[in-house]
Amino acid sequence: LVLAGWFVKSVFFKGHAISSPVVFADGQVFYINTSDDYQIYRMNPDGSGKAKFDDSTAFRLVADGDWLYFSGLELFKIQADGSEKAKLDNLWLDELAVGNGWIYAEEGQSDVSGITRRRTDGSQSEFLNNFQITNLVLDGDSLFYRNVDDNYALYRTKIDGTDERRLVDDPLDYTGLAVQDGWIYYANDSDSSKIYRVRIDGTERTRLSDDYASYLTVAGEWIYYSNGDDG
Repeated sequence: LVLAGWFVKSVFFKGHAISSPVVFADGQVFYINTSDDYQIYRMNPDGSGKAKFDDSTAFRLVADGDWLYFSGLELFKIQADGSEKAKLDNLWLDELAVGNGWIYAEEGQSDVSGITRRRTDGSQSEFLNNFQITNLVLDGDSLFYRNVDDNYALYRTKIDGTDERRLVDDPLDYTGLAVQDGWIYYANDSDSSKIYRVRIDGTERTRLSDDYASYLTVAGEWIYYSNGDDG
């Protein structure tokens, strides 16, 4: 299926239920397989070679270079080739994004809820705001997320927590948000979770797909997602 120059794939995950957007590292695709106790699997980009990668429990999974970061009952990082693994924190973090030497997360296990950041070695933890978010994505010097306290609208803020702004009024599906090359891709909950894209400044909002999409991610010219209309 080709849509406005973008190829949309939803066929790779038949037989594997996923709970987090797929990520790409070391030439492989990594994902959380809910059909096998929320463990991390990997496969080739063409969908072949599915195999278990790590048997830890994972609810959130992101990649930064050749490192994978995941949060289950604890926060870990692991090399994409499996050669090195380290525990970074005992906390279960609800959202994850990694870049620029920092791990960004949504933390709600204490009296304060909000976006936190800590170094990729687990040190120097601090809060950036104090409201509930989901769908956290890091791109360049900005964080993008779904603001639960504002009707699940799409927001953007700087990586230091300043210059926060609302970009579109659409309520986002809780499983679908990706950013690439100046575009934001999301599943629009007010339109049966169809895929939309919008510029990072909130302009040029366009619908791309009629599928019921979840757990979407973007790599190159491909949008990967789980198609709820396809069993």
